[in-house]
Amino acid sequence: MPISSHFFLRVQAADLSDLWLQEQRIESSAGSLAQPTEGLPGALLSAALSRPGVGDAALSPLFLLNDAGERVLSELQVQHLYEELRLEVAAVLEALVEQSATALFSNVKAHVASILSSDRPVSGNTAKYGAAAVDRGLEALFAQRSVPLLGRTINLHDLLAAEVQRLVAANAGHLIARFEASSVSSSVELESQVAVLRAAHSELEELIPLSSWDAVWTQADHDGLSNGVGRVARHAAEDICQDVLSQFAMDSTAHRFVRVVPDRKGRTSGPVPPTPSLPGFLFCREGKPGSPGHKTLVAQYSGWFGAPHADALLRLIGPAGLVGLV
Repeated sequence: MPISSHFFLRVQAADLSDLWLQEQRIESSAGSLAQPTEGLPGALLSAALSRPGVGDAALSPLFLLNDAGERVLSELQVQHLYEELRLEVAAVLEALVEQSATALFSNVKAHVASILSSDRPVSGNTAKYGAAAVDRGLEALFAQRSVPLLGRTINLHDLLAAEVQRLVAANAGHLIARFEASSVSSSVELESQVAVLRAAHSELEELIPLSSWDAVWTQADHDGLSNGVGRVARHAAEDICQDVLSQFAMDSTAHRFVRVVPDRKGRTSGPVPPTPSLPGFLFCREGKPGSPGHKTLVAQYSGWFGAPHADALLRLIGPAGLVGLV
């Protein structure tokens, strides 16, 4: 962000700090203090992050509290008010990091999902998927490396990068957990979801430092395991042995294994389903559970096991996972 922009934010914060101090006096006299993120700084933060292109204005509540802190110590000299201010600073900073990182991660995922689903030519000057992937305001916010706050300097860039890293890792773990809670036929769904997450990770790497995708995926796939076989390969092997081999038979006409023993709901494989549309599935907010695209994909790939499932599974687990699967 240009220096002049920071200057105007600080000037506005100096004016707003008077309002914050008045707010504290009123609440203190009434005997009830609002939650840290429910006061004036929290309202400023919500307003800044809700408008596209002005994500850098999210620094306003931090400048406000910093100015108020200087006044509390130098002019008012009220220690208990300074302690309340420190708590509010911590809460607002935590909310800023969490909400900004979540907004960036969600926007980038939605953007790359639309690119992958539409197969449009790739163009633009931001990584591989075009400038629209990252809001300019958020991009300016993520570039902040030195923000003064109550007598110290915080590296907002590193805090935001760490939160985005956590979101990517948590998303990878969530996708694997969903696969573990379903059958091996959901390997196609898992691969399509992973493709979106991997592309989003590649886009985010252009803006902030992240661990490599291989490191993120390996850590999520081997979480809590020590035998070298990942969670995806282990679940696939268990489901193939316990379900596919015992309850499926080869359909030579369709070249796939179909269920011949009724499942728990008494269903067997029906007619050969049409080829599902993965682009439609991806476009529905990355296959959000409950969306029409997600329901269609699950229905069309359930109840049978064939080449699409095997290909997706092998791409997910790699050569090392294949050894464990065998």
